Amino acid sequence: MTVSVLTACGSGSGSGTGTGTGNPIDRADGQGGRVAGKPQAVSQPGPYRVVLPPTLLKGKYKETEHAEPDQALARGLSDWVDNPVPVFAAYEGPASPDKNKATDLLTVTGVQGFVLSPVQARTHMLDMLDRRWEFPQKTVVGPRAITPSGGEPLSCRVTERRHEAGQSFISLEPECTWADESAVIAVAGSVDFDTPPASINLDTFAATVATIRNEVSKRIAAKP
Repeated sequence: MTVSVLTACGSGSGSGTGTGTGNPIDRADGQGGRVAGKPQAVSQPGPYRVVLPPTLLKGKYKETEHAEPDQALARGLSDWVDNPVPVFAAYEGPASPDKNKATDLLTVTGVQGFVLSPVQARTHMLDMLDRRWEFPQKTVVGPRAITPSGGEPLSCRVTERRHEAGQSFISLEPECTWADESAVIAVAGSVDFDTPPASINLDTFAATVATIRNEVSKRIAAKP
């Protein structure tokens, strides 16, 4: 499978309470209270930072692009993320023995900071990502809530996007996202053009994203 990672990995709790505000932070799993209107910023940092390494999945995928992260993405989420910092990297897997198949790819895209409203931040980030193309991508499978073995909950889907660069074609991407108090991350992958959307195994992809989440999440030491 060709994978694009838009996202990073983390082991945040998915919930939190804003100190000093007395208001509960939205939980990415849809539980807990919501703050009416724009959430109030709090000063405490999240429990981890997203650090995108030169390789992923024990060296199987190597970084091919570490482009300047999209500042517009951070600005667009500033109502739901305190001090938002965008992250992005693309990775390429080993060459396929079948010369007719494309090399697997992974992309990681998202925003880190102190996430005040994980539910709303994820919704708005995915909307921005879907609309960034000339022909907006759309969801054709899912979204589904998947909790990989030993991991945190993910929201996964398959997206479809139309291309008109010389020859018209449709591309598909499996994608899993997580949103917690530290980051909102999307990890996306690509598959062969002739792959039926319903045949894409989102459970397998979610397990891969869970591993990536752990690899890119670096805990912040507690202040004494």
